[in-house]
Amino acid sequence: MERERPDYLPPIQRSRWNFPWLITGFLTLLSLGTIGVLMLGRTNSAWNQRFLGPGQPAESQRSELPARAEAETRPSATEIANVRTRRAQAEAAFRSQNDGLRCINGMMFRRIDGGWENLPGSRCGDQPSNNVQCFAGKPYRQMAADGGWVLSPRDRCP
Repeated sequence: MERERPDYLPPIQRSRWNFPWLITGFLTLLSLGTIGVLMLGRTNSAWNQRFLGPGQPAESQRSELPARAEAETRPSATEIANVRTRRAQAEAAFRSQNDGLRCINGMMFRRIDGGWENLPGSRCGDQPSNNVQCFAGKPYRQMAADGGWVLSPRDRCP
């Protein structure tokens, strides 16, 4: 038995044609991708025109550049030996200058077996820079010697 629709309900309308959102989205993505590829091509051609020699294809230029640059910038054996000796001298001077001392946040530390020991009453890097910053509402000044931060009672936070 077929049911009848009550009279107080409006008649059922036929389904209308819906807009094809999937096709529209696909065409939008396709057009954006095409525009991107065209922009990439124009960018590459402008790059080659600006940085590569005129009338020279990019592939031949690429193969010549690394070999030529490598030959020009490769240091000789005497230059390498000279750099090594200067580096060894600088490291030896740095080690002898420090003598196992290190400045951390304005406090001097010395090297001991198994670690570092602070030297009570000794300060280092006492030439303060003019760099003041506020951390947690308290002013800290950066020390010039080691770049560490020290609480500064003379300064005020804004």
